[in-house]
Amino acid sequence: AATRVDVNGLIEKGRENLLLQSNQFDTTWTTTDASVTSGQSGYDGSSDAWLLNVTAGTGSQRVQQSISSSGLTTYSVYLKAGTTDWVALRATGTPISCLVWFDLTNGVKGSNQNAVDYSITSISGGWYRCTLTTTITINNVFVYPATADDLAGLNCTSGDNIYIQDAQLESGLVATPYIETGASTAQAGILEDLPRLDYSGGASCPSLLLEPQRTNRLANSENGYGWTTSNVSVLPFDGGINGKYFQLTSAGSASRFNVIQNNWVNLAAATYTASVFAKKGTTDEIILTTRANFASQSAYSTFNLTSGTVANNGVTGSIEPYSDGWYRCSITFTNPGSYTDFASFAYGFNFNASSTDTLFVTAPQSEVGSYPTSYIPTMGSAVTRSSDSCSKTGIADLLNDSEGVFMVEFKTDYRDAAPRRFSISDGTTNNRVNIYASGNNINGFIGGTPTTFTTSLALGEYTKVAFKYKSGDNAFYVNGTQIGTSTDTFTLTGLSRLGFDLVSGANLFFGDVKQTLVFPTALTDSECIALTTI
Repeated sequence: AATRVDVNGLIEKGRENLLLQSNQFDTTWTTTDASVTSGQSGYDGSSDAWLLNVTAGTGSQRVQQSISSSGLTTYSVYLKAGTTDWVALRATGTPISCLVWFDLTNGVKGSNQNAVDYSITSISGGWYRCTLTTTITINNVFVYPATADDLAGLNCTSGDNIYIQDAQLESGLVATPYIETGASTAQAGILEDLPRLDYSGGASCPSLLLEPQRTNRLANSENGYGWTTSNVSVLPFDGGINGKYFQLTSAGSASRFNVIQNNWVNLAAATYTASVFAKKGTTDEIILTTRANFASQSAYSTFNLTSGTVANNGVTGSIEPYSDGWYRCSITFTNPGSYTDFASFAYGFNFNASSTDTLFVTAPQSEVGSYPTSYIPTMGSAVTRSSDSCSKTGIADLLNDSEGVFMVEFKTDYRDAAPRRFSISDGTTNNRVNIYASGNNINGFIGGTPTTFTTSLALGEYTKVAFKYKSGDNAFYVNGTQIGTSTDTFTLTGLSRLGFDLVSGANLFFGDVKQTLVFPTALTDSECIALTTI
C-alpha cells in the first residue's frame, strides 16, 4: 500500500509479477498443438527469447499458464513475428473471457473481445510489448500464434511460428517494467520493510518518509470504476502511469462542471482530506469540493496549475509543486457528524471551460486526517497503509553513556502538531536522550528527571538539531545557533538503542528525516554550530 516519489519525480509503488517461470515456457507453462524452443535472440539483446511453433493446425495452438487472479490486472508479453504475423492474447475466467489480436508486422491492434484495454508498443528489432487489461477473475492466460485478425486467424498450419519473451501479469491498468519470476512470484518497487527514500517536491537529495496509518477510502483510485462523470470523457493519458486525461465533451449550462466524483458513504464525525495530483492541459484550473451537488454548494477550493496558487471557499486547500508541471492539490474539512450532504467530492474544471478543454489528474485519495499523506493505490476496495516506524537496537558499542552528540535533520508536517520524538536510550525513559517536536516547539531533555531545552520550531521546513550531552556540560543547538546550556548532572547507563520515537514505540516521529548522526564524544560549540547550520 505504501508509495514514494522517486528520483525522477514519479510515484513508485510496490509491484508483483503474478506469473510463475515468467520466461521459462517449458515449465509451469503448458503447450497445446505447439512447441517452444529456447535460446532465441531477444528484444533486450539476450538469447532469452523463445520460438513458439505450431505443430498441428487445429486452431487450438497455444502456450498457457493456469493462474488465479482477480481485480484490475494487466497481462503483457514481448512478441515478434516469425513466419506468421499475428498473435492473440487471451485471459479466461469469470464472468467472461477476453481475447485481443495484434499485428506484429505493422505494430497495430486488431480486434478486442471484452478487454478493458489493450495496447501494442514497439521496442526494437521487430519486437513489441503487447498487453491485455481486464477486470475478470482470471484462471488462465494464453498466447496464440495467428494468421489474421479474427477467430479464423487461429487456423494456423504446422510450422507457423512467432517469438515470445518475458510474460507478466500484474495488478493495475498498465504494464510496468518486467519482473523476472521463478518457482514463486517476484516483487519490485516499494516493498514491505523497505525504507521509503522520498524525493517529493523535486528534491535532489531524498529523505526518509515516515507516516501514520492512513486509509484511502476511494475504492478505485487506479482505474476510475465506480466514479460518475458529467460533461466529460475520461481517458488514459499518454505515458502510461495510471493517470487520467479529462476532456470536456460539452460546455454545459452551468459555469461550474462536475468532472468526476466518488461517493463517501457513512462519514463519521472527523476531519477529512481529499487530494489528487493534477497537471494543466488546455485549462489550468481544477476544483475540489466536498459536496455531491457541486453547482449549488460553497465548500470548495480552486487550484491554479500555472501559478501554483489556491483560493479557498469553505474548506482549507493546499497545493504542493512536484516535477514536470504536476501539483498535489488537497482540501481538508471537518464533518461534525450532522452534515448529510458531505457525501462526495468532485473534481471540476475552471468556470469558463469550453467543449475541448483538457486536464490531467492521477492518484486521487480521501483519508481521515488533517493533511494528505503519500498516495495509497486502490483497485476495487479501500486500502490501509500501516504506520511507519524506525529504530535500531543492539548498538551499545556505538553509543557513549557518559557523553556524546545526538544530531537529527528533519521536517514534520505543519498541520500535525502532535509530539514527534527521536531518542537514544536503553529502551526506558530513565536512560534516554530525547529530541522532539511538539506543536511549534523543538525540545530536548536527558534522563528520567530531564534537563530540558525548548525553542520555536518552523513546522513544514527542515530543521537541524544537535543535542550535546555530558554531565555538567549540556547544550542544545538548532539551525546553527546555540539556544541553551545546562550544568545539570546525570548518570546514563546501558544506551543501546536509536529510535525515531520516545524510547520504545511511543510518540512515533512522522515526517521526513534527511540525516541522523550520533557522536560518542561531546563536540565543541563551534563544531555543533557548524553541524547544524542550514
